[in-house]
Amino acid sequence: MRIVSLLPSATEIVYLLGLGDHLTGVSHECDYPRAALGKRKIIAPAFESSGLTSQEIDGSVRASGTLPGPDSGRGGNNRSPITDDR
Repeated sequence: MRIVSLLPSATEIVYLLGLGDHLTGVSHECDYPRAALGKRKIIAPAFESSGLTSQEIDGSVRASGTLPGPDSGRGGNNRSPITDDR
């Protein structure tokens, strides 16, 4: 079984259930428990939003013309750990 978590709370639940060994990917926000930091990051922000207001974030999203997507263009072969057998 392979599990991907895109929510920090879901990542915590996966580990609480003892299924951390089955976790194959997490979002950039998943940082707890510490073991989650070593998992492959499946999604990352398109821009740094720390310190921005909601209005500034909206403007940055509109200006980029795209929404963040799975492992888009950050190197690697962009194969999905959900659907691709390895």
